[in-house]
Amino acid sequence: MKDDRAFLAKEAAYENNSLCEDSNPLIRITPLIVWASKIKDTEEFCQAVISDTELTHSNLLVQDAVKIYALAMRYLLNNPGDP
Repeated sequence: MKDDRAFLAKEAAYENNSLCEDSNPLIRITPLIVWASKIKDTEEFCQAVISDTELTHSNLLVQDAVKIYALAMRYLLNNPGDP
């Protein structure tokens, strides 16, 4: 059941938000970044970020921007002494 809802949400995003380029996913992704910041595998971390983002935004440019933001935030969380 849970997977069906995720599929339907992604399908709706692809149908309705393919041209949407707003910054809402950057705000919404922050708790996931904090939670997932200790994931060592970069591919796994990025997959978690994209899986969450594509629930509401199917635009690949937005997904890439969120992924870059998430990687930068993960680095800062894991390296607090770096400027």
